Amino acid sequence: MHVAFLVVGAAFLVIGTYMGVSGDTGSTPVWLALGVVFLTLGVVLDTDRNARREAERLRPE
Repeated sequence: MHVAFLVVGAAFLVIGTYMGVSGDTGSTPVWLALGVVFLTLGVVLDTDRNARREAERLRPE
């Protein structure tokens, strides 16, 4: 699931960059903000998943 957030976030950043380069400065901040939010969610979810895996591996049976 976190990979989907990373992919969508990267896509939003690409769209925002394209809009900014093409001159549409009205919607550029929205696309860039969405990209940052989705990338942040993806990284946080990935970090959380890795932490849970590490905790399960270190937990004695």
